Amino acid sequence: MKSNIVKSSILAGLLSIGFAFSGMKESSLTDITKVYTGMYECKSATLGEKDCLDDFAFINLELNPDNTFTLYYRQKIGKTQKQTGKYIYDKDKQSITFSLGALNEYKRECSIKGGELVITLPIGAKILNLHFEQK
Repeated sequence: MKSNIVKSSILAGLLSIGFAFSGMKESSLTDITKVYTGMYECKSATLGEKDCLDDFAFINLELNPDNTFTLYYRQKIGKTQKQTGKYIYDKDKQSITFSLGALNEYKRECSIKGGELVITLPIGAKILNLHFEQK
């Protein structure tokens, strides 16, 4: 009798696990583990021809699993600052769309491949290029 109860419990447990993961057949390992999340360090920052990274002690970008991000930065003289917002990862395009503002009115799509993230922003007549690498 106890043997049947144990077998039934094991079978029920296996079926529960099977049903819990049945929807993941269509998903890839990247979707499940979100390997793109984590801390990224800015390796280069240029505005036109000017190297802006010389003015900063650091610029780091953290992508959180809950689709929020935090940009941490500190100029050589000053306190650490941070900016937060939301992002959407598109696995087909291998891109991330960042959005800022209370109504997500500021959006920018960027490429992300192999732990590298490239952000390009027009600022006046110049282009700001930021290159981040995952730590």
